[in-house]
Amino acid sequence: MLDLNPALAPLGLVLRCAAVLRRPFVARVVRAALPLARTRRPRARLRETVFRGVVSATMTYDAQPIDDHLRAVDDDTLLGLMDARGMARPFFFVLRRCSPTVSGFTRA
Repeated sequence: MLDLNPALAPLGLVLRCAAVLRRPFVARVVRAALPLARTRRPRARLRETVFRGVVSATMTYDAQPIDDHLRAVDDDTLLGLMDARGMARPFFFVLRRCSPTVSGFTRA
């Protein structure tokens, strides 16, 4: 597992250039650079909060103005909503548990 330092993620650039980051060549370059952004220290906190009237797990990052609100869909799936200062609307994402034999990233 690769533990990334979110402080090194240029959030504004990522949000503006999301379509470019999906291009295969750009995605390969970014994946190759990810080991340079590793960390061994905690960079966020996970807390139980009430978000839109429902108790949720919220990950608040230390060095970014981001809250990721997470809710369980089933035993292996979380639905996430990224709420960041300056975003016009939230970014939704899905996290799925990978089997221990799978390496790399999976797409929702």
